[in-house]
Amino acid sequence: MKPDWLKLLELRKQKGFGLTLPFIYGAVHCLPTIFSEEEAQRTFEAVILSMRDEAPSGYQVRIHECGELHQPVAGIVYSPQPWCEGWPSPHKPETSLCISSEYIPEGAPIETAIPLLWSRCRDAIIARAYSFKGGVYCPFNATDLDFIKQAKHQEESEAD
Repeated sequence: MKPDWLKLLELRKQKGFGLTLPFIYGAVHCLPTIFSEEEAQRTFEAVILSMRDEAPSGYQVRIHECGELHQPVAGIVYSPQPWCEGWPSPHKPETSLCISSEYIPEGAPIETAIPLLWSRCRDAIIARAYSFKGGVYCPFNATDLDFIKQAKHQEESEAD
């Protein structure tokens, strides 16, 4: 079974490249009304690690800065990207996640990208403003919720 974040990225790929990390976070995780920043940060990290560890064979997810939105986005790619660093999973032989070098301090291990990405997404996630529109993050609207529902309920392909 495909992870929900992958279903979202596949549906988005039909119309463009990817989704912002807060959008993916908000669509995948419905947290209770009151949650701590630490819980939100752990959940954010779990989403990133799921992209590394749970992508099916043949899929690669790229996290990079969108040139149009100027926000970190994730999308599906089908070939290695020279300006991204692959993050191998300890659970499978192939690398399914690559992160743009702009999110990894020079000479630092790739794991340092998570705190940097969190710092970029934190305020939106804490405010539950997951959708980026008009240069700002705002709560999901009806169109976003319909997209999320469509993605989560799309039929699994026979290849799974």
